[in-house]
Amino acid sequence: MDQPAAETAKEKKSSGSLLWIILGLVLLALAAAAVWWFFLRATPPPPPPMAPQAPAAQQETPAGTEKAPAAPAAMAPLQQAREHLRGTADPATSLELARPLRTPQAGNDESDAAFLLLEDAAQKGNAEAMFLVGQFYDPQSALPRGSIPADMSQAKHWYEKAKSKGAAEADKALAALRRHVEGEAAKGNAEASLLLREWK
Repeated sequence: MDQPAAETAKEKKSSGSLLWIILGLVLLALAAAAVWWFFLRATPPPPPPMAPQAPAAQQETPAGTEKAPAAPAAMAPLQQAREHLRGTADPATSLELARPLRTPQAGNDESDAAFLLLEDAAQKGNAEAMFLVGQFYDPQSALPRGSIPADMSQAKHWYEKAKSKGAAEADKALAALRRHVEGEAAKGNAEASLLLREWK
């Protein structure tokens, strides 16, 4: 065999050996990674088991009275009102759910929830709810009204319905509303003038 051919064979043998060495190193690195992944790496401890919650104590309610449905703490007032009104909502229960939402500090969500509950109770004949719906529409009311716009005509309508059902405060509210409407009509408010002409 001549010298150049021997050198070429030697180079091929040496590059083949180098290829096997590289392949061996890659396989060794993969094996080391697998050992680390499956056996040596730190795994987070499992979460502690949750303690069972004790059932809430059952409160007895007197016979013939209905208990207001308990709402989950995380449920927003508007969502709670909608959930309540999905079923056959009792007007007295709707009124009870709405009362705590009618405060000077109430936000839009609370005010809208109160309105939904009160409107449903008013339409089912509850006199106090009728008065409170009228208050929502009354432009003189200092309580927040959420997304409900002031409407003198609607305020009059609901105050009159509340008065016809025996709500004592409705008469006083109607008198105050009439004075307001007269003042607006004197300023040239066309809506107030029309309402005043229809007022009995």
